[in-house]
Amino acid sequence: MLKKTKKAYFRYRGRIMNTKTLYANLCRTKWSTKKKYLYSPIVSFDVDRQEALTKLVFVSKRGDKDDCLVLGTTKTSLRPQEIIKMYSRGWQIRLL
Repeated sequence: MLKKTKKAYFRYRGRIMNTKTLYANLCRTKWSTKKKYLYSPIVSFDVDRQEALTKLVFVSKRGDKDDCLVLGTTKTSLRPQEIIKMYSRGWQIRLL
C-alpha cells in the first residue's frame, strides 16, 4: 500500500505528480468508477535512473467515501480485482 505523500512522484500521461494530485486529476475525468475500486492507472517512476511501470489501484476506504487507499504493483498485467485480493490476503495474514 502506498502512502499519500508529497515525497513520492509518478509520471502519468507525461506529467509528474504525487498520488493526491493524480487522484484529483482522475476524479475530474469522465471515467466512471467501478464497484470494487475507483481507478486503476498505469504510471511510471524512476528507480536508479531506470523507468519502472506500476499499476495503481485506488480503493475507497470503508466508512469514508471521500478518502481512499492506494495499492500498487509492478505486475501491470494483473487486473485490479486480483491486486485487491492479493493485498487483502496479506492483511489477513498479518492480523493473525
